[in-house]
Amino acid sequence: MISDIDNPTLPPADPAGFSDWLAAAQNRLDHLARTPGTSLGHLELALVEQLHLLGVPLLTQAAHLQGQSSPFLCPRCQKPLAREAKNHPRKVESALGPILLQRDYGWCEPCQNWVYPADARWGLQPNAPASPRVQEMAAEAVLKMPCAEAQKSLPRMGACQLSSTTLHREAYRQGERALVLQKSDQNRTATQAGVLQLAKQARIPKQPFVLIIELDAWNIRERTDWGRTQSLRKKGKEPERWHWVYTATIFRLDQRGHTASKRPVITERGYVTIRPGFCAIDRSLRLWCP
Repeated sequence: MISDIDNPTLPPADPAGFSDWLAAAQNRLDHLARTPGTSLGHLELALVEQLHLLGVPLLTQAAHLQGQSSPFLCPRCQKPLAREAKNHPRKVESALGPILLQRDYGWCEPCQNWVYPADARWGLQPNAPASPRVQEMAAEAVLKMPCAEAQKSLPRMGACQLSSTTLHREAYRQGERALVLQKSDQNRTATQAGVLQLAKQARIPKQPFVLIIELDAWNIRERTDWGRTQSLRKKGKEPERWHWVYTATIFRLDQRGHTASKRPVITERGYVTIRPGFCAIDRSLRLWCP
């Protein structure tokens, strides 16, 4: 089911414009309701699109209020900034559609860097157009389906229209961020101070238990070195396509049970999946049992 809104008009940000938006949305729904071959699903999609149009100025106004309430300090060192410019624009891909935000930026002398305090408050990544909600949507959608399918499915589920390129880029960006965080955690297992810190964060069991760790490895096909196939082959190196993935499932012996039909179940468990190799999964497992 696909609905089309002919020449939609963005509602004004002022409250008085709400009546104009409501009238336009009602006319669109009335016209669609009288169109042969349409169903309730078409009406739902059309209304969601109209609600997105209403939400863009409301979201922009609320985001500006949020940004203006942020102290004009460096997000990293919390030192005051030298104010250099005001109302610098940034286009953001939000869950309702593109929005244009204005924010101030300044120079941090201790960090020797130009920073936008509002960007940190909004949760925006440097040079990344996606809002935190779009980052989450892209990462989750691409985990479950190819980018081309996710591009078609998201609007049908009430989300905004995102191109397959945007979905791929943001999912990849979130994966890179996750790897950085994972490596940081793994590095903590290599030092005594890091292990002690992990031990303090761990929940102390009330009684002794037996911990079960099951390991397995399997192959996945994943493209690497995009755009470098020919140059690598000229150097006598065949691009890698298949990679070993190591997976561990972790649970306590007392977390085993049975359903009413006597089917064995595990009530709670954790998983670790990693590609770099066995040594890497060994370091990751140490995060579970320091």
